[in-house]
Amino acid sequence: MNIFDQTEIETAVAQFLRNGNVSKNVYHNRPRSSTTDLTDFAVCKVTGSIDDRFAFGKCTLSIHLFARNIQNMKNGKKLSVMQNRTIAAVPRIIDDKIIIDGTPRIIGDTDDGNGYHARIINYKVTIKATQ
Repeated sequence: MNIFDQTEIETAVAQFLRNGNVSKNVYHNRPRSSTTDLTDFAVCKVTGSIDDRFAFGKCTLSIHLFARNIQNMKNGKKLSVMQNRTIAAVPRIIDDKIIIDGTPRIIGDTDDGNGYHARIINYKVTIKATQ
């Protein structure tokens, strides 16, 4: 049995999102409150389990892009910009053991009930075992 560190994946990809100007505000879970005025933010997290395939682990990395609504309507333009920047910022090979498999799967926008709409981008990830 291998032990795969999901925080390592989330932290590495979150840095690519910051460097790619997706948002200055990148978290590993959805903030319920903030001391800063968030017009947008991203949540980068491994969803579900990391399946152990002996020499490799397989998982889904989910990037949730949030843009504050404008006049109670979805800010689709902002979400599209964030989506394009995300796809440009996330490389196929993160480091010597984290590999993004194939193309992203984009899930349609949804109102979160807190004044934001979210767009979800899922990536399949392979992690090489280091043990």
